[in-house]
Amino acid sequence: MKTTVTVVVLDGDQVLLHRRRDYGIIWALPGGGIDPEESMENAAAREVLEETGYEVAIDRFTGQYHLPQVPVGGQMIHVYAAHVTGGEPIESGPETLAVGWYPLDKLPFTLYKDARRFIADVVDDRPADGVRTIDLPLPERLLGHIALAYGALFERVRNGGQPKS
Repeated sequence: MKTTVTVVVLDGDQVLLHRRRDYGIIWALPGGGIDPEESMENAAAREVLEETGYEVAIDRFTGQYHLPQVPVGGQMIHVYAAHVTGGEPIESGPETLAVGWYPLDKLPFTLYKDARRFIADVVDDRPADGVRTIDLPLPERLLGHIALAYGALFERVRNGGQPKS
């Protein structure tokens, strides 16, 4: 099973998001894989810095979410709440096309559905008890694959017809 971290960075009634380079049109919470010998908290802070340019302090662990539909045993996402301590937003990067702060009541249409759940759980201060399962229906899974294909095509056009290096 793949294990990753995701971070909900709040500033008052706004949440930090980045537009993913691999999906092109999709906005997401910062997050990603955990390096060998790296704690999940350190991975969470590193991912925020890499994808947004902001340095953060982790406030708390907010929950574990299992996505069984991910191939090879699913994915376990460890979600953290954090706040900014420094840095500045990047304009773009290897994984990011844009960075933005969004009001909680005006999240982008193309924000992942599971990200909306993570944000709601942090805002509602839901206890981090047990593992929550997110089993996406087939149409939502297909939309995700379409978005990934669109992102790859977008990147190829952007690179003058060359695949992403």
